[in-house]
Amino acid sequence: MYKSLSVKHLMKDETALGTLEILLIVAVLVALALVFRKYILNWFQTLMSEADSSIHSTKNDMDSLKKMVPKK
Repeated sequence: MYKSLSVKHLMKDETALGTLEILLIVAVLVALALVFRKYILNWFQTLMSEADSSIHSTKNDMDSLKKMVPKK
């Protein structure tokens, strides 16, 4: 009888539910990242190359503007 009371008590105890929910969410996110890692890496590489080309074009535009401004 004492064991059944403790099992019932554990079933009603919700103190660790928040932690369990967070662990389940993290596990799902890790699983999704592993399944779609090729797509994620491709997207990230495309994003970084676009940012790099944007930085270089901005630098070239600034160099062009500097050449246009007369020196004092």
